[in-house]
Amino acid sequence: MSSVIGFVAAVASMLLLGSLLREIPRWRHLGEIGQLTALVVIALGMLELPLSLTNHWVGLVERIQVLWVSGWFAVLALLALRTALPRQAGSHANRLGS
Repeated sequence: MSSVIGFVAAVASMLLLGSLLREIPRWRHLGEIGQLTALVVIALGMLELPLSLTNHWVGLVERIQVLWVSGWFAVLALLALRTALPRQAGSHANRLGS
């Protein structure tokens, strides 16, 4: 049950953040990538259902799915670091200069 909740939460975050980021011109491209990633992950989830009945290639599909979800969170982490670090460096320089 927890894996289903985690999967739904990951897809919901991709869709929600993707739609929010599409409203910001600077991050429009990332928002589109988030929504595309959500669609790919949903398609892989739908592909996993019939494959689980046959026990063929399910592990491969699951691993690809995990890579897409992990990639999305890695991109968000890099975005957060890239936007936060210059501000911290600037505020640190301002404290030193004051």
